[in-house]
Amino acid sequence: MRDFSSYSDLEIWSSFRAGDEDAFAYIYQHQASSLLKYGYQIGKDKALVEDCVHDLFIHLSLHRATINDTTSIKYYLFKSLRRKIIEALDRQQTGERHLKTYFYWTEKKSKSFEENLIAEQTTETQVQNLARHLKDLPPRQQEALYLVYYSNLSYEEIASIMSLQVRTVYNHVHTGLETLRSKMKEPGFERIIPLLILALALQYSAH
Repeated sequence: MRDFSSYSDLEIWSSFRAGDEDAFAYIYQHQASSLLKYGYQIGKDKALVEDCVHDLFIHLSLHRATINDTTSIKYYLFKSLRRKIIEALDRQQTGERHLKTYFYWTEKKSKSFEENLIAEQTTETQVQNLARHLKDLPPRQQEALYLVYYSNLSYEEIASIMSLQVRTVYNHVHTGLETLRSKMKEPGFERIIPLLILALALQYSAH
């Protein structure tokens, strides 16, 4: 398979749209895992999320000639997947939308670089406390925090994905952090929040 690591997102996407199967395989290999992790934050049903990711790539393959260009493949795919999951939940639950984010902490630890870094700067008690308090936040605040600290997308892109105004995303993040700060009362709280949220996302994706 051709190496696209030096190509821009627009170049990779354009090659894919032009029928380059190597470009399509590259997109799948580099985005499928992130899509699943994000999808698990939205949909409780893992099988439903996996079906939506599968359907998304089938749709892309079948309609590559008619889809729009993008300068951010992750943004395009995250937005498309979110729409598919919401539509699937609507069908499954007769129009009632439940957007819930689930962050789990388990005793089983991986040896990834990120988690080793977290282990150096936080304690297990802090992570367990944060996991408990995160679950108590409203679903929109949970999703906004996950996207801000885990997806590396801009606030503008996150607002588009969530179908919100940028200011509303800021408010969700600010309110969520203020709630966590009031409950945690930990010294250096702001510094460890991104690492803790990453830890929870990594732990959940291992399930």
